[in-house]
Amino acid sequence: MLPKLIASKQPKYVLFSLCGKTIEMKAVLDNGHRVIGIEGSQTAIEAFFNENQILYNSFPIEPIAISRTTFNERIPSVLSETSHFLFYRLQQRNWMNFYDYLAFNPRRQLSWKTFLFPSTAPYSNGDKMLKNLNKNHDVICDLLNTIYGEHEISYERSFEVLMWLQNVYRSSLNRTDLIK
Repeated sequence: MLPKLIASKQPKYVLFSLCGKTIEMKAVLDNGHRVIGIEGSQTAIEAFFNENQILYNSFPIEPIAISRTTFNERIPSVLSETSHFLFYRLQQRNWMNFYDYLAFNPRRQLSWKTFLFPSTAPYSNGDKMLKNLNKNHDVICDLLNTIYGEHEISYERSFEVLMWLQNVYRSSLNRTDLIK
């Protein structure tokens, strides 16, 4: 696919996810295309672009901090009470660090499924919350995986990058120095 892309005469934007010091980025650039590289290591980014004398822009993609309202705000069908329960359970079980970021990868450590999704109401009058929790089980699991995107690019963060890329593209349409 790369040879076909490099041979293309029409300038393209190419996204390299978790790019590190991928040399293919230089080949794509050398053939008149634009590169968007996503990498978690600032050192790798700086080294690659400095070694190859390429101008670049960078911006941080911060992890998502969890609050009492996170689940309710991001999943409208999750009740406020359920969102508070999830936050406090994660906090009580030390699943969040000092900054309220998830401390563990939910794909690798599955203990959270037991304490976040109890089989009986964890407190009196908690039946409504328990029903809501079970109803939203799958989407809550997906959100936990997204939130852990501290060192991975999640859907939401990828969307932000793509919106940035769209803005870069639109601004390039107005630049005369790109026209050959």
